[in-house]
Amino acid sequence: MRLLNRPLTPSEKRLTIILAIVLLFIGNYYLIAYLFTQIKKQHRIIADIKSQEQLTALWLEEKDLWQQRQQWLDKHQPTLTNPDQASSDMLQKLVEKARQFNITISDQRILPPSSTPDYQQIAIELKISGTLEQITQWIADFQQPENFYAIPSCNIKSDTDPPKVIVTLQIARWYAPAQK
Repeated sequence: MRLLNRPLTPSEKRLTIILAIVLLFIGNYYLIAYLFTQIKKQHRIIADIKSQEQLTALWLEEKDLWQQRQQWLDKHQPTLTNPDQASSDMLQKLVEKARQFNITISDQRILPPSSTPDYQQIAIELKISGTLEQITQWIADFQQPENFYAIPSCNIKSDTDPPKVIVTLQIARWYAPAQK
């Protein structure tokens, strides 16, 4: 018990002060490292917010354009009442157009209809052959904006009889989304 009540010697005082200073430096090191980590996180958050602000400003600048496009879609996009009938009509129209452009259809398949919140889709897979020019003209003929046709996939191979090519493609038609 006596040892605790005695005064510290000068060397003990120096060691106590050195220990306190070392502990203070270590504590400050970890505190500063933590603060720098938090500052980096805040800089990233600020950069994300600025990026979102720029994107939002861009959308606001183009608001009228996108509203016009939405109005055009609402007015012109067809509605799907009978997917089976629409698929067979679409196939018939594509086959007739292919004949007009001297394109040979070697395989055709109606794909199952699908739906997203933005549109309903019917699709057909065709394997066709002809010159690249004929096929390009055929695609340009039916793929006009007001027709709502899209080509989700296309595979072009050279035929054994150049300049002909064999094209396997999916052709989809987009209809207005289903009413809720």
